[in-house]
Amino acid sequence: MKKFTEKQTRNFYNSDDMIYRSFWDKKGNCHWGYFPRKNISFLQSMTELNKKMLKLSNITEKSNVLDLGCGNGVNSFFINQKTDAAVTGIDLSDTRIENAKKVLSEKNRKVKNQIQFLQGSATKLPFRNKTFSNVWSQAAIYHIHDKEKALKEVARVLKKDGIFIFDDLIKPNKNISNEAKKLVYERLLFDTDFNFVSYQQELNNLGFRILYAEDMSEHLGLTYLKLADMAEEKIKNGENREFHIAYKKLIYAYRKTWKIIKQGDIGWALFVCKKL
Repeated sequence: MKKFTEKQTRNFYNSDDMIYRSFWDKKGNCHWGYFPRKNISFLQSMTELNKKMLKLSNITEKSNVLDLGCGNGVNSFFINQKTDAAVTGIDLSDTRIENAKKVLSEKNRKVKNQIQFLQGSATKLPFRNKTFSNVWSQAAIYHIHDKEKALKEVARVLKKDGIFIFDDLIKPNKNISNEAKKLVYERLLFDTDFNFVSYQQELNNLGFRILYAEDMSEHLGLTYLKLADMAEEKIKNGENREFHIAYKKLIYAYRKTWKIIKQGDIGWALFVCKKL
């Protein structure tokens, strides 16, 4: 499999933001969902994941949080609103950081003083050692092509006993199908060597203690089925016609992805770690 670059990922998210906003979430929330009940909506499932992660994160009003791969800043605002914590969001995409800054400019003075957004790479974080009490990341780390370097950067900027909570894609099967390579790995511009167990071993090697780990692959599958249904509904209703060709490609990929998840060629996991 060819190796992808940060430049490719940056261009991908700079160019495709409007497509995802048009059917994932108009506010720019773009991550997978957690389904405590299978009949909840996709938007509810994203909120449920946020609530689950916040409960596990140990973030309080005294926390200084790094939102790694913050995208359009939706989760940065969520964390601040729920806890009153200071939050710094960083993302590779210029477009999404500008979107986040625009929303921030419309907030009150208190929020403006508590939140900031920066464009930058997770492999070279522009912060001093031991800056943050917490690092939060959603649907972002799989895009980092030098993952070990990024995880080392997280350890560097976290204070002792700081909490790192994040999700990431995993590879349950070492040998994956050509269909999985094309429709998941190449489409999302990533690869990984980690399965659920080896990922935890790597985190331990980097100086983290695992506090919580959950295989979320079933929820990943439900996410893609819900998204496919939502895109099909947009086409059926004649909405966003300029994106219909893109929708049809995504619908095909998403329904195939559900089957690829079922056969173990891609998975999803949630981890909570403490820096030792």
